[in-house]
Amino acid sequence: MKIRELAQHWEHTAKGQLAQAPYTVHLDIEAAARLAALNEMYPKQSPEALLGS
Repeated sequence: MKIRELAQHWEHTAKGQLAQAPYTVHLDIEAAARLAALNEMYPKQSPEALLGS
């Protein structure tokens, strides 16, 4: 899947529903920065959804 297709998929499927059980994932600094950047680029997507993609 190309990045453009993935971005379009995210735009069409943004829901923001969370699971009932909370989970903790420890990220290194670089991964956390990438996740933060993606979250700024795609604010309709939750960080959880971005991690799942």
